[in-house]
Amino acid sequence: GHQLSAADGAGEKDAVAMELPPATALLVYVAYDLYRLPFVLTGAPLFKVFPRFGELLLGGTEPRWLVHGIGWAYHFSNGAALGIIFLARSAFSGAQVSSGVR
Repeated sequence: GHQLSAADGAGEKDAVAMELPPATALLVYVAYDLYRLPFVLTGAPLFKVFPRFGELLLGGTEPRWLVHGIGWAYHFSNGAALGIIFLARSAFSGAQVSSGVR
């Protein structure tokens, strides 16, 4: 497939990242989750950050249901965006992407 270069408007680091195979991207996500595992096992409040996102986006702490809703929506929208980026990256590289649904 086409390889990015600095001449394409992307930096060298971006060009390398775009050429990673999907299996490597999956490995990075698994490594991230494994990194979080000790925190989960020791009782760290990992989900406390999502309402904080809502507070930052709304500029306040009330009403709490809205703060939580906006924070979680922001979290899920990030996940959806990463999925779209993954699909676009896979399409750009010519990789076959399977939904896992048969």
